[in-house]
Amino acid sequence: MIWTLLRLPCTVVAAIKQLVARTFFLAVVFSVITWSSILLYGMFYWSYIPKSSHLFPVHLHFESRSCPEGFCDYPVANVTVVRPGYGEYLARGQRYKIYLDLEMPESDANQRIGMFTVKIDMITETGEVVRSSLRSGVLRYKSAMVRLFSTLTYIPMLMFGSAEEKQIVSVLLFDRYEEDYVSDG
Repeated sequence: MIWTLLRLPCTVVAAIKQLVARTFFLAVVFSVITWSSILLYGMFYWSYIPKSSHLFPVHLHFESRSCPEGFCDYPVANVTVVRPGYGEYLARGQRYKIYLDLEMPESDANQRIGMFTVKIDMITETGEVVRSSLRSGVLRYKSAMVRLFSTLTYIPMLMFGSAEEKQIVSVLLFDRYEEDYVSDG
């Protein structure tokens, strides 16, 4: 009986050690499974899910076209959304919102011009127009008093170039643009 009582703490300690070892083993297994699933999900997402946004620079140049007064110069830009040797940026069957963000100076001339129109043509490699959109945009109006107070407030930053008098006008060109499944070529 005494030997049983003396061995009882050893048995309890052994049981606690075994419980700690099992708990540690289960925690390691759970951690490995969790991190493996996160890694596999990330690899799948990176491989198959298209990017949520694509940014392309728009470099405008002027083209002369005929208009009622003679010839007028219009700013035009061509943006390619196909990477040479890599394929297309836009996934077929995926819907996209296409915006044009224009950085425009808050000049008197731009305020006088008022509303302007932006046209986008989505064309194939052969030059065929598949979709077209025509949308308008305008600088946000600021009264002369608001512009004066804004200029006076920001005069030190404007002088040292850390601030600019400009607005970013965002024009929604396509709300639900989708590339066709049919081959364009």
